[in-house]
This record gives sequence, C-alpha cells and structure tokens, in this order.
Amino acid sequence: MRMPVLDGYQATRQIKAAAGSEAPVIIALTASAFEEERERILAAGCDGLVRKPFRKEEIFDMLAKHLGVRFVCEDEPTQAARPKEGFAAAALSKELTAVALTQLPAGLVADLQQATIRADFLRIIDLAEEMRGQAPALADALAELASNFQYQQILDWIERAADNQ
Repeated sequence: MRMPVLDGYQATRQIKAAAGSEAPVIIALTASAFEEERERILAAGCDGLVRKPFRKEEIFDMLAKHLGVRFVCEDEPTQAARPKEGFAAAALSKELTAVALTQLPAGLVADLQQATIRADFLRIIDLAEEMRGQAPALADALAELASNFQYQQILDWIERAADNQ
C-alpha cells in the first residue's frame, strides 16, 4: 500500500473509478498487521489483502478466491533435477563466518536489520547493492534470501554475526 508518488489507497480509488462497471480485482499487499489498517484498505476499494511477509500460496489462494482460477501444479522434481536447497543460506553462512558482515559499516548492518524487520524488500536489495563492492558473495546471497522472503533467516544471520563480534 506504500508506493512512491501515488499510494495504494489513491491508486485503488483511481483504478476502480476509471474502470467503471468492469472494475478489476485489487488485492493489497501490506506490511501492516493492524486490523484498523485492514478496514481502511478494504474501504479504499481493495477486494482483499495479503500481509508481508507472505508465502506464494497466499497469493495463489487470493487469485483463486477472487478470480475463480484453479492452479495445477507439476509433480515434484526429482532429487537430481531439484536445485540445491539452502544455497543462499549456505553462501550467506559462509560469508558471515568469514567475518564479511562485521567488516561492513555498522550503520549499513543496522539499516539492513531495520529493513528486514519492516520486510522492506526494495531497501534490502538497495543495501545488498551497497555492500556489493566489499562483499559481492554476501550481497548475492542476501538478495536471493530477500527475493525468497526469507527475512527471518536474514535476521538470524545478523544476530549470529553480532554474537561472534
């Protein structure tokens, strides 16, 4: 619901007004956990909402509920075809045990922690780019974890690095 220039509330109202009788379904994405915020979002014209961090199944459920679509999943890939689970976690762990995080400016790490607590994906990606010059593997792993909404894992690594200082 927070976007630059035009917030989600205004965007929803404008989209619904411009669409007339063929108004599209709008599902809000928010980091807010407050019930009052949910009511405000629905009052603005959104048809539903998903809170961050979310699982992809929540998005699929909303699509099914509001659009009537049905998803057919492929069979689980074989062990050989499945990508290595935890690749990013392993890379991130290696980088953190290599003291990369402790070599970064404390302000950058604090900003990363706050962005992760707020589930601010774009800020996490920006911070990963800031650290790329000093720790490219850490930046890659961090971006991958953020892309997979593994915010708790990022926080766990920050905490472990702090404990090891």
